[in-house]
Amino acid sequence: MKKILLLTNILPPYRVPLYNLLSRKFEEAGYKFKIAFMAENEENRLWRVRSSELKVEAIVLPGWHKFLWRFEFPIHLNWGTWGILRRENPDVVISGGYSALANWVALAYCKHFAKPLILWTGATKESLRGHDLLRHTLRAFFIKQANAFVTYGKKATEYLLDFGIAREAIFTGCNLGDVEFFKKAASEFRETSEFVELRSSFKKPIILYVGQFIRRKGLLQLIEALSGLKNESWSLILVGSGLIQSKIKKKVEAEGLSDRVCFVGFKEKEELAKFYSVADIFVLPSLQEPFAIVVSEALASGLFVVASRYAGAAWDLIEEGTNGLIVDPADVTSLREGIRKALEIVRNPAFNREEIIRSIANFGLERYAQAFIDATLYVVRKKLY
Repeated sequence: MKKILLLTNILPPYRVPLYNLLSRKFEEAGYKFKIAFMAENEENRLWRVRSSELKVEAIVLPGWHKFLWRFEFPIHLNWGTWGILRRENPDVVISGGYSALANWVALAYCKHFAKPLILWTGATKESLRGHDLLRHTLRAFFIKQANAFVTYGKKATEYLLDFGIAREAIFTGCNLGDVEFFKKAASEFRETSEFVELRSSFKKPIILYVGQFIRRKGLLQLIEALSGLKNESWSLILVGSGLIQSKIKKKVEAEGLSDRVCFVGFKEKEELAKFYSVADIFVLPSLQEPFAIVVSEALASGLFVVASRYAGAAWDLIEEGTNGLIVDPADVTSLREGIRKALEIVRNPAFNREEIIRSIANFGLERYAQAFIDATLYVVRKKLY
C-alpha cells in the first residue's frame, strides 16, 4: 500500500473532521495516510488540542517553537525531519505551506529521492505580509518546485496561476470548518430554554464577531463603523481575545457603545455554537486574511455574513444579497453600509436561516477531501517528479 505523509504545523479542532475523512478516502483509494505535526499547538491559539478525536496515525516532530507576536508569525525549528522522512519513506508528501524549516526539508527530501510533493496553500495576493524581493523569490522557488497543489479556494488558485502554474496541476478546495457540527449544534440549541434566555439578554438584531483581537482583524474599524449606526437597534457580541483587547474596549467606551457591545472571551466550539445560534449577522472585518474558517461556521449556523473582501472565503462562499455581502473594511463607510443593509435584511420577515444554510450545501468536506485525492492521483499517474 502506497503511503501519503502530510506535513503541517499543528492540529486545530476544525481540521479533525477533514483529516479523519482524508484517512478514510485515502484508504479507499489504496493509500495509507499519516500526519506529521511540527508542534502540538502555537502560543497564540487557546483552543484545546483534540488529538483524542483524531482517527489518523500521527506523530509530533521534535523541535523548538516560538511565536513572534509583533509579526504574528510562528517559528518551528524541527530537528530530525530528514531522518523521520527517511524512516517513513512516503510515496507522496503533502506540505501544508512553505514558511517553516520542515517544509523546506520535505522539499529537499522529495527532490533528492524523486518523490512527488503536493503543496497545500491558502496564500493569496491580499493575504501576503511580506512583498520584499527575498520573500517573493523564496515563495516562487518553492511553488515552482511542487508537483501539484491543493488550495483553500479561488483566490489562492488565482495566486498560483500568476506564477505560471498549469491549471491542471491545481486542485481547488474550499477551506471549511466543522460545518456539520455547527449546523447541528446551532439548530439543537435554538430549541432550548437557554437559547431563549440568552437571546433575550441582547438588543436585536444581534451581530457576532469570532476571532483574535489583533489589528489585522479590523476590530477597531468595526467599532468605528458601528458608532455611525447608533440610531439603529443592534447589539454586538465579541468572541475571542488578543493583544489589542484593551484598545478595543477603550474604543467602545469612547464611542459610547458600552451598552451595545459584549465581550465574552475565547470559547471552545461547544460554547461557541451557542453564540452562533443566538446571532443574526456575522461580521468579518479583516484587513488581511488567507481564508477565514469562521465564515463557513457562521453560514452553517444560518447567519447572514458581512465579509471582508480581503478574505478568501468571501469569494468562494458569499452569494451577494442571498447569504451575505462583501465589503471593504479598510473603508469604514463601506463596512458601515454593509452592516446597515444586513440589519435591514435580517429584520425582514422573509429572512430565512435555512436558505443560508442550504447556500453552502455544495461546499462540504467531501469536496475538500476529494481535492487531495485528485491531486495525489494526478502526481502518481503522471509521474511528475
